[in-house]
Amino acid sequence: MKMIKKILTILIFSLLLASCNRLNTYTKMIYTMDTIVNVKLEVKNEATANVHFTEIEAIYEKYNDLADDYMSHSGVKSIYDINKSRSEIVDDELIELLNYAISINEETSGYYEPLIGNISHLWKDYVLNTDNPNVDFVLQSLDKELNNIKESTIVIEGNKVSIIGNANIDLGGIAKGFATQKVYEYLKKNNIRYYLIDAGSSNILLGEKTNNKEFNVGIKKMGSGYFEIIKAKNKAIVSSSYREQTKLIDGKRYTHLIDAKTGKTIDNYFSLTLIGDDSAKMDAYSTALYAMSVEEIKEFLNNKNIDVIIYGEDELIYSSLKD
Repeated sequence: MKMIKKILTILIFSLLLASCNRLNTYTKMIYTMDTIVNVKLEVKNEATANVHFTEIEAIYEKYNDLADDYMSHSGVKSIYDINKSRSEIVDDELIELLNYAISINEETSGYYEPLIGNISHLWKDYVLNTDNPNVDFVLQSLDKELNNIKESTIVIEGNKVSIIGNANIDLGGIAKGFATQKVYEYLKKNNIRYYLIDAGSSNILLGEKTNNKEFNVGIKKMGSGYFEIIKAKNKAIVSSSYREQTKLIDGKRYTHLIDAKTGKTIDNYFSLTLIGDDSAKMDAYSTALYAMSVEEIKEFLNNKNIDVIIYGEDELIYSSLKD
């Protein structure tokens, strides 16, 4: 009888211990950086989840405000403020982001260009975001703006940022990935292993699942459905695509993707997807690589431990996973 009671006590204790250690799934949608960020965490309780949701949202909002080139934000100096005044004292986080953007510009031989602000605004304001597009005006302005980029420099002295010349800064091709990498660093610091961060489908951060299975991430077609499903965990997956932002004018497609060398919008590939370990790099690289040929992309990614999948609207163009 004593033995039975002892066994029952052990079983009850084991069940209580298992219950205490069990993780639950919590989700939250955050609207930030002009997109919806879906956050999924597996943690012990709702209170813990809410603490992390608050911190994650704060990270995205911080970089949303800092990298904004359309308006100023209370309490911080943004890219808009630097472009307007030509010189500002800014937060450490923006200094880090700008230094990173400059390093990517050098690494990609100018295929990623942080001083593309004026050209980016021309395409958005006069073509993509208007009911009365004026493509000719934009094309006629490109030589001048490309020359402004060549003659301009971002100068960083401590926390002081200055633009020498007439070009403007635009960090739209790097800011969301940089913020997502900061979210990863936060999750790692807090020993959170089980998560999924989906920042508008273009930036996806995968942790682990409690059942040890991999996540399924689809590469979307132009209409409905997927080209293929990627199985992965503990990875960053970033895509550049004109699927969501495109306009047809007189039979020609104009997109939000710009070749920094020519200033023109491009539709080289329907989608270019990178799979690696660093969201900031994946975001910056995807912006730069989109303007390259397939052979240039292969050469750039050689020995970088990054996989690439490139699709046209109807077919696979190249996949390093199939080499």
